[in-house]
Amino acid sequence: MNELISVIVRFTRTDLLDRALQSLADQRNNLGKPAIELVLVDAAASGQQPELPAQRAGIASVRWVTQAQRLDRPSALAAGIEAATGEFCIILDDDDWFDAGHLQKLYFGLRAARDKNDRIVAATTGVRLIDQAGHIHRIWDAPLRRERMLVVNWLPPQAVLFHTQTAQTQCSVDRSLDIFEDWDLWLQLLQQGEFIHLPGVSANYWLNPKGSGVHDQAKQDEYTQRLREKWLGIFRVELSDRVRIDLERADQLQTTLSHIDALEQEVIQAKSQLGALLASKSWRITAPLRAMTVRLHQVKRLVQMGRTLLHEARLRARSPRALAGFIWRSIVQLRRLGQMRRAGRLATAVYAGWLERYRAVLQRTDSDFDEQLRVAPDGLPKISVITPVYKPNLAWLDEAIESVRQQTYPHWELCLVDDGSDDPLLIQHLNAWAARDSRIRVGISAQNGGISAATNQGLQMASGQFIALMDQDDLLAPQALYWVAREITLYPAAKAIYSDEDKIDEEGLRSEPYFKPEFDPILLLQQNFFSHLGVFDKSLVQSIGGLRSAFDGSQDHDLILRISRLVKPEQIRHIPRVLYHWRVHEQSTASDISSKGFAHTAGLSAVQDHLDIARPGFTVSLRKSSQFFEIKPADLNPDALISKPVTVEIVIPTRDRVDLLKTCVESLKKTRTLAQVSLTIVDNGSSEEEALGYLTTLESRPLVKVIRDDRPFNYSALNNAAIAQSQADYIVLMNNDIEVIDGAWLDAMLGWAQQDDVGAVGAKLLYPSRIVQHGGVVLGLNGVAGHAFAGLPADTQGYFGHAILTRRSTAVTAATLMVSRQKFLQAGGLNESDLTVAFNDVDLCLKLHRLGYENLITPRAALIHHESASRGSDLVGPRREIFLQEIAYMQDQWADLLAADPAYNPNLSLRFGHALADPPRI
Repeated sequence: MNELISVIVRFTRTDLLDRALQSLADQRNNLGKPAIELVLVDAAASGQQPELPAQRAGIASVRWVTQAQRLDRPSALAAGIEAATGEFCIILDDDDWFDAGHLQKLYFGLRAARDKNDRIVAATTGVRLIDQAGHIHRIWDAPLRRERMLVVNWLPPQAVLFHTQTAQTQCSVDRSLDIFEDWDLWLQLLQQGEFIHLPGVSANYWLNPKGSGVHDQAKQDEYTQRLREKWLGIFRVELSDRVRIDLERADQLQTTLSHIDALEQEVIQAKSQLGALLASKSWRITAPLRAMTVRLHQVKRLVQMGRTLLHEARLRARSPRALAGFIWRSIVQLRRLGQMRRAGRLATAVYAGWLERYRAVLQRTDSDFDEQLRVAPDGLPKISVITPVYKPNLAWLDEAIESVRQQTYPHWELCLVDDGSDDPLLIQHLNAWAARDSRIRVGISAQNGGISAATNQGLQMASGQFIALMDQDDLLAPQALYWVAREITLYPAAKAIYSDEDKIDEEGLRSEPYFKPEFDPILLLQQNFFSHLGVFDKSLVQSIGGLRSAFDGSQDHDLILRISRLVKPEQIRHIPRVLYHWRVHEQSTASDISSKGFAHTAGLSAVQDHLDIARPGFTVSLRKSSQFFEIKPADLNPDALISKPVTVEIVIPTRDRVDLLKTCVESLKKTRTLAQVSLTIVDNGSSEEEALGYLTTLESRPLVKVIRDDRPFNYSALNNAAIAQSQADYIVLMNNDIEVIDGAWLDAMLGWAQQDDVGAVGAKLLYPSRIVQHGGVVLGLNGVAGHAFAGLPADTQGYFGHAILTRRSTAVTAATLMVSRQKFLQAGGLNESDLTVAFNDVDLCLKLHRLGYENLITPRAALIHHESASRGSDLVGPRREIFLQEIAYMQDQWADLLAADPAYNPNLSLRFGHALADPPRI
C-alpha cells in the first residue's frame, strides 16, 4: 500500500487547466494522506507543459506523458493509466474540478472497503453538472446498478476512484471507441469486482461547448449502440424486462432538460417585456378584450408544451425511472428554488399534453353497455345528483348545473338544495333552472342548517336508487354518470362507488389528477380519497340516518367510514377514470386545505369515531407540515402482557459478511418494545474466521439462537426451516444488511400485524444516504414487480402522500417484513421450490392477499437497507438464469395481479413509477 492517488489529466488546451489543477492543489489541505501524483497527458502533442499553481502542496509529484503524435481520448487515457504508480487512480478532464476533500472521501472510503473485501475495485460519489452560466444543470449521486451501466454511461470520470493494478493488469482501454472509453472501462472493472457508493456531491462536470469531451448527438448515439452491442455479447444473457425497456427508451434526457431550461428563459424574457407593456396607457384601456384572447393562447400553449415534453421524455428517457424522475425532479428542484408556481405549470402542461394525446382512449365507451343502453334503457339505474347550495358564485353554479345536463347517460336527476342563503334572486335563479329542465328539482331551507342538513334534505327529495354528491362549484365529466351506471349494472351488489378526480382552476385549466387505488380502508383513515366523485346506495345511506351535522366539513369522509363498517370491501367499487373536476379557488379546500381549517377538526373527529368502533385503541392526529392524518396503532397493554406476553422472532439468514451482520444485530439493541423479542440467525455456510467467531459470541446471548444450515443458498428454504422451529406469535423476516435507526420500528409494525384483517406489514427502507429504497412494491412495474418511490428523499410525501402514509401495498419486500406466524403458515410459507432467490416475498404477499388479508407498508417503521450488499446482484453470472426462471414463474402464476395491482391505478405507468401511463390501461 503506497498511499498514493494518481490523478490522470488529459488535456489538449492548457488554457482550460487552471481550475482543474488548482482544485488538485487544494486537496492537500483536507487530505494529509495519501499524496497526489499528477499524471499530465499531453494529448495534443503540443510539448507545452502547463503552469502549475504557485501553492501546490497537495501535489506530491508530477509525471509528464507526451508522444510525438496527437493522442485520441482512449489512447490518452491508456497512456495515463500505464504511467500511474499510485494505488488508486482517478480521471480529471481538463475543464472539470474537484471540491476540497473529494479525494479524501473517496480514498478512505475505498481503502476501508477493500480492507474488508478485496473484490471492491472502485468507489463512486456524487457529481454536479454545471452549465455555462454556472447553474447546476443536474446532479449524479446514486448507488451504481450493474444493469443500468449496460444501458447508459451515467458515471462521470471524476466520480470514480479505481484500483490501479486491476485496471493495468485486468483491463484494457478500448482504442476503437472515439468516445465513451471511460464507460467501457467501468464495465471492464465491473467484470473484475464490485463498486461502492459514497453519498454526497464533491466534484464538478462542466458542460463546456468548447471542452475537449464534447461531441455531437449523432456520434454519441452511434457509439452508445456500439458499446451496448459489445457488452451485451460479452454477458451472453437474455435481457430482463427492465433492461429491455431501458434499451428501447435509452437516450439523453439532457435534451429534454435543456428544453425546460429554454422554456424558463422564455418565461423570464416574457416577464421583462410584460413589465414594460403594463406601464403603457393602451394596455389599461384594452384590458377586458385582451384577457380572453391571452387566456385562450395560454391554454393552447400549455397543451402543446405538455404534448412536446411528454413526447420528448418518452423518447429520450434513459432508464425505467428516468421519465418519473424527469417530471419529479423538475418539480422538486423548482419548488426548492421557491418557484412553486412554475413547477405547478410544468406539471399542468404535462397533464394537458397527456389528456390531449390519449383523448380517444379516455373517451372510449363500453360497447356492451352502449347496446344495453340502446335496447333496454328502462332497466338501468337512476342516479340522483345532490348539490347543496349556499351563497354561490352564480357563474360557477351554472357551470356545475350544465355539467350535469351534459351527461351522456340520460337517467339522472339533479336535486339543488338552497341552505338558507336568504337571497330571493338566487331562489329565482334556481327555479328558472328547474323550469328549463324537468330533471332538475329545487329544495328550499328557511335556515342555514349546514351542508349535512342540506344534503339530507336532498336525500329525501331524491327518487333515484343511487345518489351522487356534488359541490356547487365543481364539475362532472360528461361521461361521469355513464361509467357509474355501468359499474352498478356490472356489480349489482355495489353499495358505494368512487372515481378518480382532478382539479380545475377559474380559467378551466385541469391539473393534479389523483389516480387512486382500489378501495383501501387503511389509507381512508388518513385521507378522504373516496371523494370525489362519491356515489352511494340511497337506501343504505337512509338506513344509517344520512349525513351527520356534527362532522360538517368532513361529512362525506364520515359517511364512507360508517358505510365501510357495514359492507364488504368488494362492495365499494372504484372507477379508474377522472369523472370529477374539483374547482380550485381561494376559498376552496381544493386550493388549500387550510382555507377550511374546520375540515381538519371534523375529519379528525370522524376518523377517531370510526377507530373507536373498528380498531379500538388506535388514535389519529394531524401530521406535521401535512394535510394528512397519522394513525397510531394501539399500544401493548403491560398488564395483559404479564399473563400472555406477545412474542416476536426476528429471522436473519447470513453468510460471512460479519461487517453487515454485526451492524444489523447491534442496531437491533435500539428497539423499544414491551413485546418479548428473540433473534434467530440462520448461518448458511459461513467460513470466514471473524464471522464464525461473532456467531459463537451471539449464541451466548439470551434470546439469540444460531441455526447452522449449509444447504445451497435458498432464501425460502432457509427461512421456512427456521420458522418451523419457532413458537413466536409474530415473525420478522429481515436481511442481514438492515440497520435500525429508530427504536420504535417494531411496535409501528406490530400494531398493524396484530389486526385480524392484516397480513404482511412492510417497512420503509432507506439507502444510507436517506434516499428511499423501498416504499412498498408495485406489481407489474418493469415486468414483475418494482419498489415504489425508490430514489426519493426520505421525507418526500410522494404521490398524494402515499410515500409517508400507512397504506395497502399488495406486496412488500422481505428485507424487513412482519407477519403473524399462523398467517405465514396458513399461506404455505415461502415457495422454496420455484422461488429460491427472488420474488419469494412478493409470492408470499400475494398468497396472503388471496386469503383475504390486507398487506401494508408503514413508513412509521423506517430502517436503513444496504441493498444486496451481502450477496451482490442477481442480474449477472450464474444467478441470471435462476432469476429469469423466477420471472417466468411469477408471470405465469400471478398474471392477473401483475397486470392490475389493486393498489396501483391503471392510469399510472408500469415503466416509470407513479408517472402517467403511456398509454393508460383502461
